[in-house]
Formats: sequence, C-alpha cells, structure tokens
Amino acid sequence: MNKFRLLCFILSLFLVIFAVASISSAQITDPIPEPIKKSELSVGLEEVVQIPNSGTGRNKAARLNLLTYAGDETRRLFVNDMHRF
Repeated sequence: MNKFRLLCFILSLFLVIFAVASISSAQITDPIPEPIKKSELSVGLEEVVQIPNSGTGRNKAARLNLLTYAGDETRRLFVNDMHRF
C-alpha cells in the first residue's frame, strides 16, 4: 500500500508540473499587437444624484451596497447601505 501511495504522489506531481508548463506556454504575451487608433468620440457626464453624508468624525460612513430605481415611472432612486454591519 505504501508503494501505491508513493506512485500516486509521483504521478500527481508530474501531472501538476505538466499542467503548469502547458498553461504558462499558452499565455498571450501581446494581446493587442496593433496600436489602437484614437477617435473623435467623447462622453459627457452629468450629476443626477448626490448621496447624503452618512457619517462624521469617529462615526464611519456607511458602505453603499446597491443603487436602484423605484420601477414605478416616478424616477426615484433608492440606495442600500451596510451601516454598522
């Protein structure tokens, strides 16, 4: 039984070495070989909401977890936080 475990260990070791060698040789060294051309496309940002301050001083601010809309055509937004968890 002891020889069987040793044989399994050696075969597993060779399998791991082979897997690591094949993965490292398959990695892409230059994923984008051609230079990316700049375009005239631009993006504008507009502030639509400001989350109120949730903590001052020694009280740590809440960690914002989720921002979602009401879904009832009122354009209301709801923010879920993880304060004191």
